[in-house]
Parts: sequence; C-alpha cells; structure tokens
Amino acid sequence: MNQDQKIVTMKPILRRDGGVTYIPVRAEEESTAGELAPMNPATLAERQSAAQPVQEHLRGDYTSRAIGFSIKTWQIALLAGLGMWLLARVGAGVPLFSIKAMLWLLAGASVVWMGAFALDLLLSPAGVAWYNSRRQWNHLDREQ
Repeated sequence: MNQDQKIVTMKPILRRDGGVTYIPVRAEEESTAGELAPMNPATLAERQSAAQPVQEHLRGDYTSRAIGFSIKTWQIALLAGLGMWLLARVGAGVPLFSIKAMLWLLAGASVVWMGAFALDLLLSPAGVAWYNSRRQWNHLDREQ
C-alpha cells in the first residue's frame, strides 16, 4: 500500500478567525504511532478533484414560484403606488379619489412590479439557464 493512502485521522487546525479547519494526516513509517505528519498537498488535491460535485435539486413548480414572487413584491409595489398617488395629489393637484389619482397609483405599482418581475425572472433558475444557453449560442456564432 502506498504511504499517501494511509490516512490515520483528521487533525484540527485553529484559524486566525477562531474557526477550525481539519486536514487529513498520515503516519510516517519512521515515526512512532503517536506522531502524525501532514499529507502531501498534491495527493490531497488529486483526491479532492476526484470527488463528485454536490448537486442541489430545487423542488416546486411555477405556481409556487409565482406565489413566492407575489409575497416578495406586494409590499414594495404598494408603497411605490401610494408614493405616486401622493405625488400626484401634492405635486399635480389631482383630486384625492379620482380616476386620474388611481391611474397614478396603478402606474407606480406597475413600474415597480415590472422591474421586480424582470429581476426575478433573470435571477431565477430558469433565467440563469436561459442566459447560459444564450451565451453559448453567441459563442458558437462567433466561432462560425
């Protein structure tokens, strides 16, 4: 058996920030059983590169994503709409409960909602996948 394959234990090393890092250690053939030496960094890197990557799977469907989006954005859209409504009342002299005031409220809430929707769409898993595939197609176009 190769000496690099004889891992005895994981040795705790204290970091400066107070955390603990564990490194694999092996016994040297010349040393006593109680003494441990650090593992060869090249061997450790080889073992880490052979490890399987961790894959996360998101659960849920588009309905639950839409409900989550509504929960995240209704407060900011409502505040923006009320702000626009007050701006219309104070700044433009629009009557308090008129169609024009309600249109200002709707416009403010709609602008904020559209911006939040675009951001959520681009940052969601579906948006990231779309952006990745678009970049790959652009790369293929440049190569041709």
